Amino acid sequence: MAITRTVDYADWQRDNVEEFSISKFQNGIDGTDDSTWDITGITFKGAFKIPNTSTSTDTDSDSWYSTAYMQRGCIDPVNNMVILAKQTANRNAVIARFSIPTLSTDSDISNLPDATLVDGFTRFDDKISYSYTTEEDSLQSQDVGFMLVESGKLYMGRYRAYDSQAGSTPSKDNLVVCSDVTDFENATWQTVDMGEGDKTTAYAFTIPTEHQSDFDGNTHGCGSCCHASIQGRWPYGPAFYGWNPSSITGDTGSADEYMNFPNGSPISGVDDWYVDGVLSHYLSWVTSSNITSMEDYLNQVEGNKMTYEQMQMLPRPDPSVFNTHTGYVMGALGAFIPNNSKSLVFVGRAYGCEFGRTYHGHMLEEDGSSGTDSSSPEPISNKDWHNCIWAVNLDDIKNATNLYDPNYYHFDSFAEEYKEFDESDWVMKGRVLSSTFVPSTNELYVILSYGQDSGVNLVQVYDVPVGTYTGV
Repeated sequence: MAITRTVDYADWQRDNVEEFSISKFQNGIDGTDDSTWDITGITFKGAFKIPNTSTSTDTDSDSWYSTAYMQRGCIDPVNNMVILAKQTANRNAVIARFSIPTLSTDSDISNLPDATLVDGFTRFDDKISYSYTTEEDSLQSQDVGFMLVESGKLYMGRYRAYDSQAGSTPSKDNLVVCSDVTDFENATWQTVDMGEGDKTTAYAFTIPTEHQSDFDGNTHGCGSCCHASIQGRWPYGPAFYGWNPSSITGDTGSADEYMNFPNGSPISGVDDWYVDGVLSHYLSWVTSSNITSMEDYLNQVEGNKMTYEQMQMLPRPDPSVFNTHTGYVMGALGAFIPNNSKSLVFVGRAYGCEFGRTYHGHMLEEDGSSGTDSSSPEPISNKDWHNCIWAVNLDDIKNATNLYDPNYYHFDSFAEEYKEFDESDWVMKGRVLSSTFVPSTNELYVILSYGQDSGVNLVQVYDVPVGTYTGV
């Protein structure tokens, strides 16, 4: 017999959610403080927005010849540009440059100055070659990872969005080099195999001169942390690999491993957050007649997703159980070493995955329709998710017995000046996409998405204090 519910499931879900607390991560802090530098001294300097921009007249291509669904970005400080890039279906990849306007601290995003499109949107997936080993590999879309401008070139990490689609083979072509950051259309584009699969692809940063001897003379670092749609081949904590852009020749590079958190040895506070915990927690609250459809929904069985009406019929768990997080994840999307410090700092996002939240971002809207399908857990209120910043002492990395021994000494929310939850679209506006630290000016640029469908992106700029470490 059908069960009649008087409270809409989406309303119930929103009304009963408790604030996701980052205390899970803060409680795990046991890293060594950096006495040479104060992370709390980072201050907001101003912001600007990249408005919805498109160069396409083809309606089928508008979404990828535009600022909508941009995946990553970086700053080119020499030319005073911000660069955005993305890869869409069928490996269609585009990139664009925008001039940086004067910053503003206005609290109203509509009053922030606009960046201006200078170059783009240039398609680059047809400018590079690929090293595929199987037909399955050749069909696999790769997402844009880190973006780094160095000596007039653009270096771009790339990773597989879904490792299940390409078996256990690590990503090849996980680095792309563009020979001229000022001329995407006519530049030479080269793919490089860095030899570490997806583990080096999410963020890249400069290693200051005073630290390079401690890391085999490497001039730059890179890594990844808990951000892939399927966690499988990514580290369960912020990895650190050393590399030298200037040493790359041909299609082969290399990276030295200094910090990594393999499955089974996560950094404190991080759990395996994917489907299993959600499913096991929720199934205890559904009747046997609903279990099959719930499994089908959570595991995305083709053609048999749970409908809004079916979800309405599920028993409502007690709110105290609903607010039990089944897993935690912190995804690092940027990293940097401040000048004269002993800190490796990460910028990204933190989630706590309640079992009541629907899988794959299908948020149940009040009109009875299913929300936008997303490749990661989506928030159901502004309490559910945070941009964050955390730091690890470089001495802890250098002195570690195991690659997974270092821990962070600081973890807190960050870059939420314009954070906003849009109930009409069930999306959080102001989510970190990536960051770039400019050592010459001690400025940190944080690039954020302000609603993917809207095509608006934000860039928030921060002054980073200089430390007292001199390498002695």
